[in-house]
Amino acid sequence: MKGMKKVWANDVVVLGEHTLFVLTSEGECKLQRRLEYPPACLAVFPAARSGQGAACNIMVATSTGYLMVYDAERLVWSARHDSVPAAVKVVSVGGLAGLVAILGEDGALAMSYLGTDPPTQVVSTASEEHLNFEEMESEHRQLLNVIRQHATEKPVEPQDQLMLRAQIPQYLKPAGEGEGEYDLDEDGGQGRRKAVVGRIFLSYSGVSDIEDVAVAVQVPEPLQAEASPSHVAKMRGGSSGGRTPTVVELKIYPGVACLPCDRTLSVSAYYKTASGEPRIAHCEVQLPLCLFGGLVPPVKSAAHKITLDTNKDAPQLVNVFEDLFASSRDAYLDANSGVNVMSLKYFSGEVVTTIVSKNAGRYRVQSDSEGALWLMMEELKERLTAYYAAADDEDAEPLQITLSDHLSVEGLHRSIDAHFESIEAVNALHQDLELHGRRFRAVQKRLLVRFKDRKPEPLSHLEALLDDTYDKIIDCCVRIDESTQEMLSRAREVVRSCHLFLSLLQCQFNLSDKQIAFLKKFLNPQVEHSQGGHTWEEYTESSLTYLLKAHLSKSQKDTISFGGVSKMTGTGKLKKLISTVVDRFSRGIALRLPS
Repeated sequence: MKGMKKVWANDVVVLGEHTLFVLTSEGECKLQRRLEYPPACLAVFPAARSGQGAACNIMVATSTGYLMVYDAERLVWSARHDSVPAAVKVVSVGGLAGLVAILGEDGALAMSYLGTDPPTQVVSTASEEHLNFEEMESEHRQLLNVIRQHATEKPVEPQDQLMLRAQIPQYLKPAGEGEGEYDLDEDGGQGRRKAVVGRIFLSYSGVSDIEDVAVAVQVPEPLQAEASPSHVAKMRGGSSGGRTPTVVELKIYPGVACLPCDRTLSVSAYYKTASGEPRIAHCEVQLPLCLFGGLVPPVKSAAHKITLDTNKDAPQLVNVFEDLFASSRDAYLDANSGVNVMSLKYFSGEVVTTIVSKNAGRYRVQSDSEGALWLMMEELKERLTAYYAAADDEDAEPLQITLSDHLSVEGLHRSIDAHFESIEAVNALHQDLELHGRRFRAVQKRLLVRFKDRKPEPLSHLEALLDDTYDKIIDCCVRIDESTQEMLSRAREVVRSCHLFLSLLQCQFNLSDKQIAFLKKFLNPQVEHSQGGHTWEEYTESSLTYLLKAHLSKSQKDTISFGGVSKMTGTGKLKKLISTVVDRFSRGIALRLPS
């Protein structure tokens, strides 16, 4: 080992199958390192530095083509070569030091350089220049303008797209007359069931054909829907495909399980373009009222009442709800032809009544069930707006619907409290189930130990404890199932209460449809449950806090901090936030919509 420091002059480097040794001249082991790879050869070269550390570096070539450089026991460099070295050495060629000469197993000689290419040019230092702040500010303004343009511009829709359109009949027809009401057997012929049959039109504007278009339909509870066919094997492109839409038959069946929580039909179609790009087309349509109930003789007594005032003379309900009266029997019309009142009975059994004042444009919607009011409220407002819009009276003032009574939030508060209590009950039962499960596994382990022992001790009633724990687990599972159903039922009450609250809020403070749609993003009338995740109450509390700070405050702030979603221990803060929203509207604070 020539050229080394004195301490390394007489040392011996030994490369074993899996170990690297450095021995002194007396045979003592100076260094030993366990290698995690099969070595092929090694080379020792002087370390081109001064100070602490080994006097030379050791380069080990592996059978996988790697070169490992060690400074004593520390790995300082690693590189990969194209071939497996049979011999390696660090040499100087042409005045350039540090080249690695590698002799491959096939006899090929290669010269390599560790790391990057050696520097061939000297980097010159740039001359110091003064910064032009005016030019920088001008460039910054130009960039901001470009960003604003891209943020405000709508994305360009692709030309080859699938368009959906749903056509749903607005009234029921006698059975057997094509589109409309059909009598179908339910549960193997027990009873008769009705269905409304609509159509979904699929139009493709692309040039190339698309295959395997999947059509999915989602209807709110308690309705059921069936699309036939649910898969379209092929849709032709070009001009012929654009002119002739594909028709999918849609059957919607009423249900009796619960009151409706929504009335929106959602249709989606999934397909892939000719290039393999996945796409989804989507459309929504409002379902007719006939799917949720039918007319019955008037029921004038009710526990919950809502009175609406309008600036128009009240029309006959027969003209507003033509579809419902057309599907009812003639005997009902003859008996109530002079009374401007209508009672709708949901298929779940609840009855909601609409009474029209004789002298003024006043309407009263009432029912024994508070959850039955929201759908009739929405239908009445929409139908009155459409009725007066069809009159084509340009000089007349637009229809205004106001709430004559005070806006109450007690119903929404009660439903939120009940739902939150049911969530707490379900979570407590899951904790009990986890506790019983751990106890059951612990008893099982003890019994297994006793059975495997050659001289087992008495069971000490462990088998009785096992049976008792098993019974508790079964009982807890049954209670979880019952509590979950109760939680879902109370979640539906929250949804219906939110719909009713937003509808009354719109009437009380004359809010537009855009403002109500914006409020639904914060007081979302859709309740979902996830085990171990955040609840609807927690999300709503965080959303309303941000709404009051950013969009419903006296002064507009530039930056609003979002505190995030946190766990709740009670509903007091959430109910206070809802009351604060009503209070700020009553004080005349306008809702600021995002630009």
